[in-house]
Amino acid sequence: MRGDKIVWAPGEIRGVIHGPLPNKSNSRKLVRVRGRMLFIKEQAAIDWMKAFDVATAASVRFEDEYDFDITPEMRLSLHATVYQKDMLRDLDIELLCDALQKSGVIQNDRAIWEKHAIRKIDKENPRVEFVLRPFSGDQANGSDSKGGA
Repeated sequence: MRGDKIVWAPGEIRGVIHGPLPNKSNSRKLVRVRGRMLFIKEQAAIDWMKAFDVATAASVRFEDEYDFDITPEMRLSLHATVYQKDMLRDLDIELLCDALQKSGVIQNDRAIWEKHAIRKIDKENPRVEFVLRPFSGDQANGSDSKGGA
C-alpha cells in the first residue's frame, strides 16, 4: 500500500504522493504512432499521474469545517517538498502542477501564482508532500501595479 492521500482541510489542500516525481522536461519520449512521430509521457510520469488521480478520487474532505472553495479566479500558493532517492534529478514540480489540474483539484495550473519547492533526500521513501493555499501576496487582490508615476 502506497499510502498516497489528499486531504481538503480548512484553508488548504494537503497531499502526499509516494514514488519519485518525474521531471516534466525529461519525462517525454518520441514514438511513432500511425506513421506520425509524437512526444508522449514516459511510463514513470504516467504512473505518477495515475497515483495522483487515485489519491484525488479517494481524497478526504472535512465537510463540516471545509472553507476552501477554489474558484476559477482564485490565485494559489503551492508549497512542495520533494523527497528524492539521490541528487541525480533536478528539482522540478511542473508535473505536480499538471496533476493538480488534470485531476480536477484546480481548473488551471496558471492559478498558481507562487511556487516553493524544497528538495530533501530519502533513499527509502521518495515522495512529494504538498500544500495548496490561497495566495496572500501583495497582488492577490488583482490590483497589478505597473510602476511609473
